[in-house]
Amino acid sequence: MTAGLGGSRRVWLLGLVSLLFFPFSLTAIDITITGSWSFTLSSGNLQGGAGSDFTSEYESASNQVLLKISKAGGNSWRIDVQRIDTSWPSSVALYVRRTGAGTGKGTINDGTTYHLVTTSTTTWMTGTGDKDQVPLQEKVGSLSVVIGEGTFSTAIRYTVVQTS
Repeated sequence: MTAGLGGSRRVWLLGLVSLLFFPFSLTAIDITITGSWSFTLSSGNLQGGAGSDFTSEYESASNQVLLKISKAGGNSWRIDVQRIDTSWPSSVALYVRRTGAGTGKGTINDGTTYHLVTTSTTTWMTGTGDKDQVPLQEKVGSLSVVIGEGTFSTAIRYTVVQTS
């Protein structure tokens, strides 16, 4: 029985020594989104008055939403987006783009043209390191009076994934 106890001590010490020589990090990259956008359509938004249709696209301010990536260190990352519908007509499109590079020492690639956000997860943009105050703009398209009146709601889920 004493021999078995000594053997387990050696394994434990070997494990401890391995951790000392091969440190690892359990820190995940963080993503923070601030801001939101809503708008109301009424008869004043009809293109030609009664009997006409709405303008089909509406955009938020160019910095309506701000994105922050932190705890990335020098690691590369990608951002995936997905539309999470509460009550959203399937015929109405939702888009997002970044309108600037923000601040911070990191780099950011892609994402400057409108990206269609669907109910499936899609890769939107990539980067390396920490970024702050990255301005985002949202757009809604394919609006029509045919959809009918109501209150419609959706959200964009932004997910950061470490790639290196």
